[in-house]
Amino acid sequence: PNFRVENIAVNGTLLPGTYTFFAHSFFTTNGTDSFTLTVLSPGHTQVITGTLVDNQNSSTITVQIPPARGHH
Repeated sequence: PNFRVENIAVNGTLLPGTYTFFAHSFFTTNGTDSFTLTVLSPGHTQVITGTLVDNQNSSTITVQIPPARGHH
């Protein structure tokens, strides 16, 4: 956590679809690094925490954005 932190934001109108988020450890000299992944979407907040070794992915958080009302 002391070496790399990324924040991703989607501004504007979210396009309908499925979005999948995960944490990835690119490199660690510590053996493992802890992480917290927080995903905020309309009406929901999802959080996972854990530890990762080199080149490991976390489990995923999936968000489904439905079509806007009145659109097909």
